[in-house]
Amino acid sequence: MRKATLVSTLAAVAASAGQGCADLRNIGRICDFLVISQNTAGTNPTMTPKLQSSPPPVAGPFNSAVGATVTSLFTGATTNNKLDTSFTAPASGALSLYQVQKMLQYIGAFAPGAATVQLDIFADSAGSPTGSSLGASTPIDIGTGIPTAFNYVTFTWPKPLDLTASTVYHIVMSATYSASAVNCVQERSLTVASGGNQQTFNNTTWTPVATQAEEYNTSFLLFTDFPANFAIGNPMQAYVQQTGALSISRQVISCPLNSGLVNEFIRLYCTIGGTASPSFNVACECIGDGDYNY
Repeated sequence: MRKATLVSTLAAVAASAGQGCADLRNIGRICDFLVISQNTAGTNPTMTPKLQSSPPPVAGPFNSAVGATVTSLFTGATTNNKLDTSFTAPASGALSLYQVQKMLQYIGAFAPGAATVQLDIFADSAGSPTGSSLGASTPIDIGTGIPTAFNYVTFTWPKPLDLTASTVYHIVMSATYSASAVNCVQERSLTVASGGNQQTFNNTTWTPVATQAEEYNTSFLLFTDFPANFAIGNPMQAYVQQTGALSISRQVISCPLNSGLVNEFIRLYCTIGGTASPSFNVACECIGDGDYNY
């Protein structure tokens, strides 16, 4: 039985970057990738698609020391509106942030579907988050996805973020519930003499908490271009389109059992060209030859 998996959902792509990510460890050895693209803006726009693969996630920066300090998220109109954990990206490799685990619980009452919590990654400026979000995790429903006793909660980036080695970034946590000290999400941290990585946001400014080190784990994917010798037909083609034109590119790939590529994560990488702000709507689907578990 053939099995379909979305590598990347339909999204607007205006800059060269990786798009989406799929765990293909259970989809089979021969995979048929379909990329659908429609240009939406620009002059002489081009979009060159390629597939990239990564081994299973590797551990990145973490702090697993058990802490006793509890900090509540968004307890008042200007109290802990957001909470921040800073980290430094690994020093080697072109790594893409895939998951972050945070030690969390919620207190009070949250009905399923009532509110969510999510993480965003921000660049650093003088020790604090700056600019716009570089990418958001998939939101987690508090009532069904956050425990009522402290435990690690895993946040996943459906579009893994390519980070710069040895660079400071910030993991900013926010929630969609109304400010409350009795119905809120809490995180846990370890009291340290100095060098804590926690910051709080009062809806105006960030305040470092040098005595608190958050409990967290990160994991990364290491993407490289898919080996050309695994392609068995229909190579992907670059697109040169007039606005509104629809194109489909196809690539069939075989991953032999002993290739080392069976337990791989796959993503589509799009290189965008042209002038006058070119952009495309792009989606990628993979159809495998069976539901195998190697």
